Amino acid sequence: MKKIILYFVLLCFPYMMNAQTDTTKKEDEFNADEYAATEKIKAFASPKILDISPQKLFSIGYDFQTQNQLTAAKVGNDDAEKSTINYNHGLRVNILYPIISKNNLIVNIAANYWEHNYDFKNRDDLDNPLSLSLKNGLKNMGLGFTIFKPLNEKTFLILQGGANLNGNYKMNNIQPLDYLRYNAAVIYGWKKHERLQFGLGATRTYLGGALNYIPIIMYNYTFQDRKWGIEAVFPARVNLRRTINTKSLVMLGYELEGHTYRLNNQDREIPFPSQFQNVELRRSEMRLRMTYERQLKGFLWVSAQAGYRVNWLMNTDQNGDFTRSFFGKKEFLMTNSLTNPFYFNISLNLVSP
Repeated sequence: MKKIILYFVLLCFPYMMNAQTDTTKKEDEFNADEYAATEKIKAFASPKILDISPQKLFSIGYDFQTQNQLTAAKVGNDDAEKSTINYNHGLRVNILYPIISKNNLIVNIAANYWEHNYDFKNRDDLDNPLSLSLKNGLKNMGLGFTIFKPLNEKTFLILQGGANLNGNYKMNNIQPLDYLRYNAAVIYGWKKHERLQFGLGATRTYLGGALNYIPIIMYNYTFQDRKWGIEAVFPARVNLRRTINTKSLVMLGYELEGHTYRLNNQDREIPFPSQFQNVELRRSEMRLRMTYERQLKGFLWVSAQAGYRVNWLMNTDQNGDFTRSFFGKKEFLMTNSLTNPFYFNISLNLVSP
């Protein structure tokens, strides 16, 4: 009998459970509306567009230029001199480090070290002060920053600044900081959609060799098929981009490179006439080039570049740092010339995600 009663209770147990009344109070139930955001989250323009070439956080490379000829002008009692440069070459290191990376503000600091060495054919026979000064090679060291400040979803500001110490100094005898040269730029931009951003601005620059203040135009665009694109900060550089796949791309275009370099005249190391002090070389070139970039693994990319270097300016001034207009007629201390060689550049790069 006990077994029959137990069997009956087990059969009825599920029905008794279903028949129980829910005594949970209604106000204890979860209400998603109570946790909804009371304010609309503000969106900001991002600094990139689709398929733009990877931003290099760390880059180490080697630059090589084929044979060319330098004609150094007469200065003081020193005659003009024509010399053959077997090749130019040098190490290039660039670092970009993000110190603030938020939706509403991005701040990067940058550092660079470039060498530009001259291998003269008749090194021991050189006599002109400019040729002799280039035997030490040229160096460029700099620190700078970039600020990207989005104002809303469509507009943004870019601020850049930096200081460079350029000259024919040796690393064990770096020139005084009095010869620092400063550059700056500001751009107001618009991001129309994920494939287009452009901006207008102005810059204080030495890309033309001497100090100048010029307008700049930024234009980055990826075509609708996402195979082609344009990356430009005119007049500094313009590139047509062809995306092969997610791991490789090719760019065709040009870039301006230029600085002003102090040529050391202390202790008669460089025999410029004594009446010429603080001599500075105004050097600038345009590089017509093709660049191939490919992912090796993860964030490690390789970049190979080949092209033709067109000399823009290779003259010297005796009065230190001052503005020299592109259309000015002020004479140089020395008006020199340099022929145009082919060049090659290869680098390993750690890129941003």
